[in-house]
Amino acid sequence: MSQHTTYDIIVDYLGEKLDVQSADITDTSTFDSVGADSIFLVELALKLERSRSVAVPDGILHSEQTIEEAARAVDDLAAVP
Repeated sequence: MSQHTTYDIIVDYLGEKLDVQSADITDTSTFDSVGADSIFLVELALKLERSRSVAVPDGILHSEQTIEEAARAVDDLAAVP
């Protein structure tokens, strides 16, 4: 079984909840540009907490952030002992 990266989890969740195709996500795609609102970001934080076994504090994910920046931010949280 292959392990999904944080980026993959975010992209998959965007597809599942917002019908955003992975091919439509670029290096500069922000949550705002793909139509993600604040409720989506809260749901995504909960999904990432379950998937990555890490607490995602309020404000870590925000609408102006690129998908890649969000993935790195969560990965950085997971790296802190």
